[in-house]
Amino acid sequence: MEQYTRTQRGSSVESAIQPNEIRVGPNGKIKSYVEHAIRIVNDPQYPGVVVTGKGAAINKAVTVVEITKRQLSKAGLGKASPVQQRTKITSEETVDVWEPIDEHRDLET
Repeated sequence: MEQYTRTQRGSSVESAIQPNEIRVGPNGKIKSYVEHAIRIVNDPQYPGVVVTGKGAAINKAVTVVEITKRQLSKAGLGKASPVQQRTKITSEETVDVWEPIDEHRDLET
């Protein structure tokens, strides 16, 4: 397998991050994500905050949202309307493709 490199091909393409979006990673600190989410919610320029997580970061993304909701409700920091949550769960199928390092070899999946 030393003559091939593994790449993943999926159905979706990573889009540019929006100013009101937080992409939670597995190594980030929950406190930092929550503080950033509260800043976005309180900015009148944005209608809300979008928190996303993939793979190992899904649990952390849910935790960030729950803590943010609790802090906004407890401190009354939310905008005029009450805090609401809309959850969307999707899946993505990826395929491992082994591409040859040498151009003369065949492609294997």
